[in-house]
Amino acid sequence: MVIYGGQSNSDYHDAVAGLDSYGRLVSELIAALTAEEAISCLAVTHRVKSAESAAKKIARDPDRYANHASIHDLLGVRVITYFSDDVDRVGEIIEREFDVDRQNSVDKRQLLEAKEFGYLSLHYVLSLDIKRAMLPEYHKYAGRPFELQIRSTLQHAWAEIEHDLGYKYPHSLPAEIRRRFARIAGLLESADSDFVHLRDQVGVIEQHAFREATDHPESELTPHNTLAFVESNKVALKYENYLRQLLGADSFTDNGSYTDERAIGLLKECGIPTIEELEAFYAKNHQKLRDFAHLWTSETPRVIRRIDRGISVYYIALFNLARLSYSKRSHLMAKYTYGARHYEERFEMVGKAWKKSSSAKGGE
Repeated sequence: MVIYGGQSNSDYHDAVAGLDSYGRLVSELIAALTAEEAISCLAVTHRVKSAESAAKKIARDPDRYANHASIHDLLGVRVITYFSDDVDRVGEIIEREFDVDRQNSVDKRQLLEAKEFGYLSLHYVLSLDIKRAMLPEYHKYAGRPFELQIRSTLQHAWAEIEHDLGYKYPHSLPAEIRRRFARIAGLLESADSDFVHLRDQVGVIEQHAFREATDHPESELTPHNTLAFVESNKVALKYENYLRQLLGADSFTDNGSYTDERAIGLLKECGIPTIEELEAFYAKNHQKLRDFAHLWTSETPRVIRRIDRGISVYYIALFNLARLSYSKRSHLMAKYTYGARHYEERFEMVGKAWKKSSSAKGGE
């Protein structure tokens, strides 16, 4: 069967043979390389160009593409970063780890004139470098090119919407529509910059919180330094992992919802106002805290898959509430809107278990 440009299906299938496996391998490699550099990516994906799309590309430029094998983007890999400055960081990794076809690689972000609208990405044409191509799992892909696109999440959103709109000739659009496109592109570019700035500001706050948690134990508890303490203290982490296993969760999230202002307020009301005193409480009561958690969760279905980091702070608050009188406990729970109404049944159950345990020990 003959398709566009006089190229046969067999020529196409020969050209793309093994590319899907190659794409998976390269995507996994890039995901691992970016993770090593602590770059968070929304996605690393690949696709193999369809026979129809490849044939149309040959038909549009037969002088450049003699056959399917001469198309350098039959395999396409895409990296989508959360932040725009990570696009260049990923680019640095790529240039270090792969052979770059400089003639066919382009930073499309630099192509637009100041008065043009658009929001473009960084494109490379790559192949495996010599050292990696010698490894057994990569050897069969030596010399095979692929295209890599690197975009931020907002750049990707722009590109996908732009593609869905399907306009081919932007300069033929009415001036008002072109102005609206330019305005949206400018808003997205500004939002990308703002997200980078916000990330950096949050990073400064987290660094300050970590220094307080590790170097200044006399610091008053805050949501930030309490979470930083939990994430860095061995005793706290041990209790966190115990709770995760007890609840049947697979992993933690970085949400930090358990170290909010309500939890901090309760800890302070219960005589734990500083990092130093929180650390001492973990160390002094680690077995009691485990026993309490076991009692508290005895009737809880183990259906949780992920839990927020800092859950141990929540259980310390519950533990201290359980030791209070009903009136004092009710007052604090109302003041900090902490816990659910049915929790009182659990507090009563825990109280009875504690009394029974004390009576048993007293009778020995």
